[in-house]
Amino acid sequence: MTEVFRDRLLGVVLIAVSIAWLAAARFSVPEGYSGSFFGPRAFPEALGIMLLVLALILLARTFVKRPADIEEEEEEESQTSIREEVWSSAVTFGFLIAYFVALPILGFVISTTVMIAGFLWFVLRKRSVFLLAGMSLGFSFGLWLLMGRLLGVYLPTGMFSWGF
Repeated sequence: MTEVFRDRLLGVVLIAVSIAWLAAARFSVPEGYSGSFFGPRAFPEALGIMLLVLALILLARTFVKRPADIEEEEEEESQTSIREEVWSSAVTFGFLIAYFVALPILGFVISTTVMIAGFLWFVLRKRSVFLLAGMSLGFSFGLWLLMGRLLGVYLPTGMFSWGF
């Protein structure tokens, strides 16, 4: 299976998933109250629209690629071994399980920061301290601020009740 065919197939599947997501959000999540524009349905619909747009971009890029680009990518793909792909998938699954276990113990901010930094270090092999700190702390505290403080969504504080 070539990368172009795989991207086209993935694009079509993601378009179908995003349409199903948007339909489920429209028919199962209630509208905003008092005529407000933002309500319980706004965030799920925004995620569905973002997935649809990104899937369309992925699909469009497969038709715009030049033949030289396709040949170079096929050479690179043949160099990537199945063992590396299986290893990265297994480690990603392991990180998700560890995150699921650490979340109620350490809380959202600490477990998210540790897991993102660990994933960047071990799986993606990013060794820049600035990148590790910026990505993990920025994402964790940014999402905590947005979801926990501004939108009032409950995020686990952990066994030690850190306060964030």
